[in-house]
Amino acid sequence: SVPLKKNSEDREWRRSAGPHVRHNSHNQRSNRKTLADDYLILYGGSVGGSFDESSYRAVWDKKFYAIGDIDNFTPIYMRDEGESSYSIPVFYFPNRVTVTSSMFDYDTTPEEVVAMGGIYGAVEFGINDGGTSITAFTLMTSVGERVSETPPSAGGSIVPILYVEGQVGTREYWELIGGVDGTVLEWSEEQKFDLFVMNAEQYWDIYGLRASEVVIDMWAFDLDTFDADKADEGFELHSFYIDTDDTSIATKPHW
Repeated sequence: SVPLKKNSEDREWRRSAGPHVRHNSHNQRSNRKTLADDYLILYGGSVGGSFDESSYRAVWDKKFYAIGDIDNFTPIYMRDEGESSYSIPVFYFPNRVTVTSSMFDYDTTPEEVVAMGGIYGAVEFGINDGGTSITAFTLMTSVGERVSETPPSAGGSIVPILYVEGQVGTREYWELIGGVDGTVLEWSEEQKFDLFVMNAEQYWDIYGLRASEVVIDMWAFDLDTFDADKADEGFELHSFYIDTDDTSIATKPHW
């Protein structure tokens, strides 16, 4: 994924396009030709990088992240915003809206969530290189062109948006509202949730992904021709599939 600047215009782009472009299914399947007919990719986040003339370099620390409490935490999509700053896409529900985990499943759409009273947002924070210390969580919400902070004192609930790519039969999947288990977190001054860092072995064991493969997507955008609303030109996608064993992730990816 491509890291984006932190301003209201880019927030609007991120909200509509997500971490990956929804282009036509024929091109999408051709990029996943090594996968089975039915598949589901859980996107763990974006990794920021830098250009050196024509060379682009990005480093992934092989870490996976989840949010919740010690008894129940769910994998998240964590955006690298640069300079050790990160964000998690969420829906925010004000105090007046009651939401429960049973309201969300794999077929819940963003349009349905908005109709329930959900508001697009992002939980932002800073984190050090070792992933052991983070700054306080800040909730930014977006209504139309207006982006503003919603303080914990406002109360309410947040529901993480886990970006995915998958197909089961004729059904396509692009995001899981509430993640893999319909997670609903209280947004309050008590802050009853935290960020959890896992290595590959922990991640596979917790979520039953032992037979899985790690996929890294690299997107290149032509900012003169790319249109997030049309999303059918102005970009290229290359996918790398990384070999795994029972305890580690290989260092040499392959196409």
